[in-house]
Amino acid sequence: MTKTLTTTEELRHLASSDNANELTRSLARECLANREAQPVGFYTTVSGKSGVIWHNGAPDDDTAIYTAPPAPAVPDEITAPLGAIANGYQLSIAQAEGYRWGWNACRAAMLAQPVSQGYKLVPVEPTEEMIAAAMNCDDVEFNSDETFCVNFDNIYRAMLAATPEGSNG
Repeated sequence: MTKTLTTTEELRHLASSDNANELTRSLARECLANREAQPVGFYTTVSGKSGVIWHNGAPDDDTAIYTAPPAPAVPDEITAPLGAIANGYQLSIAQAEGYRWGWNACRAAMLAQPVSQGYKLVPVEPTEEMIAAAMNCDDVEFNSDETFCVNFDNIYRAMLAATPEGSNG
């Protein structure tokens, strides 16, 4: 039997400690989750046939089966020096920089929050209602020298307000 080096109480303390770094806290939380996990079934052999059984207890020679958390779908950030990337992939320093930038940009996109439900997609071509909203917007200012200024931001906001629901361009 494996000897436990840390107690559950020590792991709880590490998981919530301000004195531990984030990696230590994360590892402590993971260890706690594994320690408190209950088997979902047992792999057993009965009369020469192997299989999985789904009951609460099992003989000592059965193997407990646990659920596994899903593997992270987001790759780790590339923090390696550009020289190491260039040598490892036979790239120039500029190519390695582009590779690292692209990798980390894709990673950031994966970690980004999903678009809110209130977000409207604007059609590629404005609808008649959107054009009418822009025309009715009092955001064209005429100057004394017969020049004019258009406040596009306010016109754009008026057009967005008139965007139809469920439009996907």
